[in-house]
Amino acid sequence: MTRLQYVRTSIFSACAISLLFPMSSNAIAAHNDSPNHYIEVDIESLVTKSTLECDSVYRQNIAGIAFALQESTVNRISQNQFAIGNDYKINGVKLIRTTYKKSEQQRTVNMDVDFTKFGVRVLRISSFVYDGEAEGFGYYFILKGKPSMNKNFLEKENIDMDLAMKTKGGNTRIPCVIAG
Repeated sequence: MTRLQYVRTSIFSACAISLLFPMSSNAIAAHNDSPNHYIEVDIESLVTKSTLECDSVYRQNIAGIAFALQESTVNRISQNQFAIGNDYKINGVKLIRTTYKKSEQQRTVNMDVDFTKFGVRVLRISSFVYDGEAEGFGYYFILKGKPSMNKNFLEKENIDMDLAMKTKGGNTRIPCVIAG
């Protein structure tokens, strides 16, 4: 078993177990009456202090969705709602698209969003996988504006921005490597 297959298996197992535990009822609600038994997720609920700081204890929900984005078919249900495989219905997403960087052997699935949380504007939540020499898996957020601008808002919420970096477009990228 390659390292990436092991990572994918481990993350899938962790995500499956995390689904057995109760989650925030206003953020995520299981729809057991639907034929696919989707877990409905409001995209804003994925942006928390813990997920921004890459806290491994509290990132099960976003890790499960990041894994599903890489491994499942994505279908648009309505203008701002997508189904990811038979597992999730994501509300509040404008567009989901996949990009590839051959030079880095990276596959990224981007969820374009637009909402404000903790005083900062969230533009994108993405899942990424590296294959080849540098195998890895994770997610990242894109926030509108430079890291120095966003740092002021997030520090007011006691959110550490050690991982933040500036993108080519002048925005803030906050990555979280789950495995790799």
